[in-house]
Amino acid sequence: VEYIREVKLKEMSLACNKAIIGGFDLGMADGKTHHFSMTMQDQANLVAIQVQLLSGVTEIPYHADGEESAIFSADEMAEIINAANAHKTYHLVYFNALKCWINTLKRMSSISAIEYGSEIPKKYRTALLKKHQEER
Repeated sequence: VEYIREVKLKEMSLACNKAIIGGFDLGMADGKTHHFSMTMQDQANLVAIQVQLLSGVTEIPYHADGEESAIFSADEMAEIINAANAHKTYHLVYFNALKCWINTLKRMSSISAIEYGSEIPKKYRTALLKKHQEER
């Protein structure tokens, strides 16, 4: 059982990272939905842009996946950064609840049946997970 649990936790960790890196869709003021990836480089770029915003920069060149670079206002970039942070935080909080649940299971078949995205039983849904699920 311990081996199956360890393998499942590694599988879920990889799935969590894949979901984070896969990015998110964001409806913007132009009336279109844009997709933003969250590779490690994308995350580093968004942190750097956040620093620029804090220093008072009002326009930032950036781009959604598969789109040309465009100038985004400080408000638009803040919206992108907030959505990126919410996306990443949701997956990390979900994974933590998933891990807590998996660690309580005693049957190999129960552990093996879990997939990333499975509904977490109420007992393991933290207030933080509920909050992030409501925001999605």
